[in-house]
Amino acid sequence: MITPKTVLGFLLFQKDSILCIASSRSARWLGLVFVLSAGLAREYDGEYLIGEPWHLVLPLAASVVGCIALTLLVGLLSWSRMVRDVSLLTKFGAMLNVYWMTAPMACLYALPFERLMSPDLATRANLTLLAIVSVWRVTLMIRCVSVLFGASLVAASMPVMVFCLAIGYAALQLIPSPVFMIMGGIRLTESEEIILGTRMWLIAGGVLTAPIWLIGYMICCSIKSPWKWALDELEDRNHPVSMTTWILALISLLFLTPFLPRTQREQWLRWQAEKLILAGSFDELSKFTQEHYATELPPHWDPPPRIGYGETKPELISAALAIHLTDPADWFWKLYLDKLKRKDIHFRFESVMNTLDETQLGGFIELFDTLGISEWHAREIDEWIEESLDGKPLPQQRRELLIKIQELCKAKEAESKELPSLQELL
Repeated sequence: MITPKTVLGFLLFQKDSILCIASSRSARWLGLVFVLSAGLAREYDGEYLIGEPWHLVLPLAASVVGCIALTLLVGLLSWSRMVRDVSLLTKFGAMLNVYWMTAPMACLYALPFERLMSPDLATRANLTLLAIVSVWRVTLMIRCVSVLFGASLVAASMPVMVFCLAIGYAALQLIPSPVFMIMGGIRLTESEEIILGTRMWLIAGGVLTAPIWLIGYMICCSIKSPWKWALDELEDRNHPVSMTTWILALISLLFLTPFLPRTQREQWLRWQAEKLILAGSFDELSKFTQEHYATELPPHWDPPPRIGYGETKPELISAALAIHLTDPADWFWKLYLDKLKRKDIHFRFESVMNTLDETQLGGFIELFDTLGISEWHAREIDEWIEESLDGKPLPQQRRELLIKIQELCKAKEAESKELPSLQELL
């Protein structure tokens, strides 16, 4: 019988509990409930699940694909260790049982750090929790492989760590992360710097340790000391799940239900706002922001484009000017002012200016000081406008606006020349 004590024993690396869960078909359905509850814990306040329900299905699909990959790695190693009378499908069934039963740890991701802390502290807390849960799950899987195949912990760790390398590489490629900018004109927020720093350390750690795990795995495949399939020794493999365990599993799936009306409304409003931004419906967006308060949207919401992540749609300057001209709510306009202050607009300036109409150019003039243009970049803009004025014929209104921007650039250059040099200060 699989009781709550069995599940707890499994999470605490107990051999009997691991064998009980690995050999039980009922445990697979129990693990499925835990996987779904873990997916809900990750996304209940992070995605709009009604409009994008695949966010609940993706963790389940990823877990099946991951378990197949891990079973193949362990299966190849066990075949070289003379465990050949057990089919790969049987090994996969046992591995899937224990793989899914590590999911209860992921329910810790439901902790709402974003609502309790500043953005940088919430990021640190989330990454710390991710590290704890990841180490715990990896260590538990190493223990499960050791118990199921009668392998030493060192030998069992090799396929698991090779699997972790592959999963880590895939995650780094697929999951959006802040961009490492060299002279990129973008100032990352503290949260983005923390995420980027963690990513760089993970890449360095993976590159440095990959030879150890790959060579170790190949060495283990070449050693002929036999392993033994532990489930063959079990007399009773029929371990039903107790009613108490089912109730606790369903509670883990449903305990977030009271919070969904609030969190999903926040995500629904975010989803609506981002659709309007990406569609360029700025008049509707302005009306939307005036009808809602900042507290109605998710904490620390960063509307597109997330410039720290290298996003370019919509183009920041064009979008900001269009938003400014529609007179949005102050709380929403402040989000874009913060973006403008973090990004120097001289990059792709020519392509941006060519897309602005006369009304947007007027808005550009209004926001000139806000955009954080340096003296050096003001000189670049000045030179570009000079070439434009001497080139193809321009409508009179556009010509006057460009001349106005050019005057602001010259004033910026003159202002910088009045500042004392470093040598004078010393």
